[in-house]
Amino acid sequence: MSDVDRVGELTSQYADAFAEACRSGRAKPARDTKTAANDAGREGQLVRVDAQPDECAAFLRALDQGLVHVKPTGRFWATTARRTSRNLHLVGRSGTATALHTEYLIHIGAYAELILDHGWAPASLDFECGAFDVEGGDHRLLLLVEAKARVDGPTSDTLKALRNALLSRARDPSVVLSVNHRNKWDRLVVLTKGGPVWLWLVADDARWSYVVRRHGDDGLEFIANDQAPHRDRVLELG
Repeated sequence: MSDVDRVGELTSQYADAFAEACRSGRAKPARDTKTAANDAGREGQLVRVDAQPDECAAFLRALDQGLVHVKPTGRFWATTARRTSRNLHLVGRSGTATALHTEYLIHIGAYAELILDHGWAPASLDFECGAFDVEGGDHRLLLLVEAKARVDGPTSDTLKALRNALLSRARDPSVVLSVNHRNKWDRLVVLTKGGPVWLWLVADDARWSYVVRRHGDDGLEFIANDQAPHRDRVLELG
């Protein structure tokens, strides 16, 4: 069975269990009262599954190595991390059916790569707890990771859109950022007060590294490199 097929099978199981929890009233209420926990019409059928090989392989490594725990309903958290949000869901409501939250596959996969490939101890990593998907460091936060489902696409929520927005703002302080991009920029401004940080941008088939330094009072400089964020390399930033 291919990684994509295995992820498809797992997420179908999560969708079925999630739908059953909704119908029985065991799921947590949603903000929208029309899709509250006691959701008699909820279907387990997945209406959107566009998982790709890279993100599937990365996600399955994390799962197989026990770095994340996924409940039968698709709710998950990073059991090994220093801090982790516990309100995360691989599947969720979409109309009367259920959809895979594809972006979380690569979020989980990037977290696993840091630990399995790049020397990071889980106790040095915070998962889904702030403006960035993963933040890491001991005495100060030196690593910031943002993962997107896709490099490019029809929406603004892509890796390329985020990168281009940050680089445009660095070149021209008058550039107006979206709320989401501005949150990332502001977090970088705060953390670079203590020194440079490593920004790792991740999507299916993309891994982009930048060292980010302060430039003036609230400006930033992004220095691209082709190296992975190995812990020893990132710690050299101080």
